Amino acid sequence: MARRILTFFILLVLTFGLATYLILGQAIDELRVDHSRRQAQLHRVISGELSNTYLLLDSLIRERAGLYRQYHTAALEALGKDAATLDELKAGLSQQAGFEVDLRLISEELLVEGSTFGPDLGLDFKAPAFADVRRILALAEERGQVFLSAPSRNPATDQFQLTTYSTLLGGGYLGVVFTDPQVNHYFESLIDMAKLHPDVEVALFLDSGGKRLVRLDQASAVGGAVRLVVDRHLSQRQEVDYRRFRQAARAGGLTRIDDEAPGGQPLTHIYTRLLGLTLDSGLPLNFLGKITFDSRRSAAFESHFVRFYATLLGLAILFMAALIVLVRYRLVMPLQSIVGAIRNRLPVDSGRWQQMPELHFLAETYNQALDYNEARMKKLSELSVTDPLTGLLNRRYLEQVFANELARAARGGERVGFAMIDVDFFKAYNDLYGHRGGDRALVRVAEILSQQFRRAGDFVFRIGGEEFAVLITDPGQTPLVGQVEQFRLVLENAAIAHHGSRIADVVTASIGLKVIQPGELITPEEVIEAADQALYQAKHAGRNRVRVVDDSA
Repeated sequence: MARRILTFFILLVLTFGLATYLILGQAIDELRVDHSRRQAQLHRVISGELSNTYLLLDSLIRERAGLYRQYHTAALEALGKDAATLDELKAGLSQQAGFEVDLRLISEELLVEGSTFGPDLGLDFKAPAFADVRRILALAEERGQVFLSAPSRNPATDQFQLTTYSTLLGGGYLGVVFTDPQVNHYFESLIDMAKLHPDVEVALFLDSGGKRLVRLDQASAVGGAVRLVVDRHLSQRQEVDYRRFRQAARAGGLTRIDDEAPGGQPLTHIYTRLLGLTLDSGLPLNFLGKITFDSRRSAAFESHFVRFYATLLGLAILFMAALIVLVRYRLVMPLQSIVGAIRNRLPVDSGRWQQMPELHFLAETYNQALDYNEARMKKLSELSVTDPLTGLLNRRYLEQVFANELARAARGGERVGFAMIDVDFFKAYNDLYGHRGGDRALVRVAEILSQQFRRAGDFVFRIGGEEFAVLITDPGQTPLVGQVEQFRLVLENAAIAHHGSRIADVVTASIGLKVIQPGELITPEEVIEAADQALYQAKHAGRNRVRVVDDSA
């Protein structure tokens, strides 16, 4: 009998152990699946943001390439006339461009013999790392044109630069190096964006012509001279990374590798191509990213599950009879609750498990991770709909919110005003004060807009360049045209100097306003078109004024 009872309890313990193992295994699998899903979602967000910023950077470089070549041609002409020294020429070009411009004189033997940037002297372009530069110099000599190189980072100044190359009449070559603050702004945005996510390491690379891999978010310098990472100089680890990058670049997608850190912690590496380009010299460029997820949180979850299982199994051997009654209320139901919350991405009521430290810790840790990830996702969402210069909402958010606000105002019987605002003669402002001055002026205009339209129903957008827009969905008792006119007067009275304007010595704005009356059936596209036409009329009438589509406002 005792043997039968013992056998029964042994079978009971084994059955219980198996059941517990299956339940805990299911919970761990759910955690792993959820963790993998969150990694994939976060990877899409990070790579999407980086790719969009790279596209904007590429558009900016292509837009400004003509200006760089113009400065290069001016430098060639001045050198041909022996009209100025390199330092004098640098000072003139830098003043004209509004940012740092350096010059290199390169001999036919590809040595830098003269430079306005001291560390460049003696630089040997015959080195294997400069294969792409030699290709550009050969094309410049063959075609007699000015070619633009890929962006690079100056390790001595920690600034990103673009360089144009051409031949000199007396032999040799001229390189003009542009440290453009707008280009640096985009690169700094990329680097800052890569640091937004804890437990995620984002490394940015440039693969030039399939022959070199350059880290963009870290300067590499020895004694002030550039040191590029070339295939034959790679460590064993770097060679593995490089092969994975090449695989991702050729596939045009991503390569996912699960690995372990030196301490044995699990890591997930995702190698992905963020943008592929081809320079006018025919040199292919791939902007690559290595996104590494630290899975220690997930491993900690699994570790606590395993410890908890071992504890319960030991207690089952000592307290078999009591465990049969307790298992349903102290293990199965809590775990099912936690697994259900994880499956549905809901917070766990950790207060129910105060008497069980392991489950309470697990619930608290899961809730903290859930809150943390939701806060990060919210932050990423905010970054995707705001303008990086002014902090205002961008055109993307305008397209998202416009139709909803029109519908909401129609249900409430409210009027809605939409104003298109254009800073007068802003190109002349940039030409006179430089792009940095232009950026400061735009930030000031954005501050005045935010001060004037700060009610709950007001939305202020920067929709491009010097163009802004305001959506007023809760006008109250003040006429819409009065609110817009008040902003125009406040901007004019702010006395932001603008001696390049044809109508005033201060910054002014032309405004087109469309008023949507309650019950008026109109689409967001029609509202924008009407406001744009009114803006055109305001400019045509002499600028610095407001034109309204509906004069009843």
